[in-house]
Amino acid sequence: MPNPVDDLPEPSVPEPNDRATATDDGSSGPVEKHHASVTNAGEGVAWIGFVGLGMELAGVTLLFAGIGYWIDSWRGHVVMYATALSTMVGFGFAMARFIVKVSRKRSR
Repeated sequence: MPNPVDDLPEPSVPEPNDRATATDDGSSGPVEKHHASVTNAGEGVAWIGFVGLGMELAGVTLLFAGIGYWIDSWRGHVVMYATALSTMVGFGFAMARFIVKVSRKRSR
């Protein structure tokens, strides 16, 4: 039995500089396609530093939460006071560092 998928035409991929024949609102006419690029904005990949800072904020917060959890389990606490306190302290430290670093990057 022949496979019906074999009879389908190959999909074509338009080139990035192709011109569209209709606008988004349905009217006809040539429209330039714009392809956004991080480097077109003139800032390069500056956002990558902010992604790293976000990961650092999450990592420090989780590290402090883990230390608090270990203290609570070591001391046998039923209510996780050390976990809650250390998570808030870790988040506070990480957020302060985040704000300082972002302020320095923006002032340059």
